Amino acid sequence: MRDHGLPFKSAHGIASRLIAARARDGKRPLSELLADASRDVLGSPLEYSEAQLTEILSPRHFVNVRKTPGGPAPEETARAAKASRQQLEADESWWTNATNALADAERKLADRSASL
Repeated sequence: MRDHGLPFKSAHGIASRLIAARARDGKRPLSELLADASRDVLGSPLEYSEAQLTEILSPRHFVNVRKTPGGPAPEETARAAKASRQQLEADESWWTNATNALADAERKLADRSASL
């Protein structure tokens, strides 16, 4: 349904009818149930083969098509991991510099105090 640019409400209506039909008749091919459900909602059927539906409904496909920021697609998780590593490196660098600056300031303070 994602490929057809359907509004959420229509897609949800089809999905709802499809699930109900599958519960009533678990032996009928999913492609037929989808065609009927989509015909009820859209006036014309969405036609997919059983193989296409198997792919579309697979966990791998589910992950791969979710490419939005923060999504689980491999490209997105790689981007997010890289950004996180870069931020960690920047934070570690800041922490090291800040710690060194504080230690240096403490040494200077101790030296000045000792000279009084």
